[in-house]
Amino acid sequence: MFYWIAKTFWVLASPPNLIGLGLAIGAAGLFSRFARLTRRLALILAIAYLAAGFGPVGAALLRPLEDRFPRPPDDMPSPEGIIVLGGAMDDDVTAAREAVTLNESGTRLMIAVALARRFPDAKLVYSGGSSRLDGRFGTEADAARALFEGLGVASDRMIFENQSRDTFENAAFTYKRVRPRPDSRWLLVTSAFHLPRSVAIFQKVGFPIIPYPAGYLTLGDRRDFWQFQTDASHGLMMTSIGLHEWIGLIAYRLAGRSNTILP
Repeated sequence: MFYWIAKTFWVLASPPNLIGLGLAIGAAGLFSRFARLTRRLALILAIAYLAAGFGPVGAALLRPLEDRFPRPPDDMPSPEGIIVLGGAMDDDVTAAREAVTLNESGTRLMIAVALARRFPDAKLVYSGGSSRLDGRFGTEADAARALFEGLGVASDRMIFENQSRDTFENAAFTYKRVRPRPDSRWLLVTSAFHLPRSVAIFQKVGFPIIPYPAGYLTLGDRRDFWQFQTDASHGLMMTSIGLHEWIGLIAYRLAGRSNTILP
């Protein structure tokens, strides 16, 4: 139930969707007796669009998340395994074209393969089912298997969890799949903005992990706050992702799926 509620809520609450819907309502209201009210609504939403699309709103939301966990040192001991979380593929295009197609989070898969080559004795675990509400097409794990094999990862090193639909299920189902020892070392590879929520959930299920950020959306310096975006769609994407993660952190804590909002 949590999964369905979360997906439905975000369709309505996503900033681009919310702004677009509000502007449409405002435009229609100009021809009604609520014209004054809808003009104010349109003005507020236009300001929100400019701030989120061209301003530093997205960076302000993302920086605390992306800066939370630094990358482990190059000389770290070899881990027992490398876990990479799903959410890095375009399910529809991958299925329609029958070719693995990555989205803006695809860096996590490349980093995972690089780590697998760096630590040849470590297992490579991919956790990702299908995030589609209708359950059509294959799972991300199926596509990941093809990608990893094509990049030269030996099949006997790979473990796939293909039932999870969200981050909590990633952690819970992967724990059941690999049964880690309490003293073992597992790298958790996902996008830097997604690490805080992922770490909180893996800690909740008792999985011993070492966070490994893979891919950033912010620059990591003061330019994030004074350099305006030149593409509003990129700014809206950053705002949407940042807001989604903060809402997720709070919702997972309230639902008892984590022990802290920001680990």
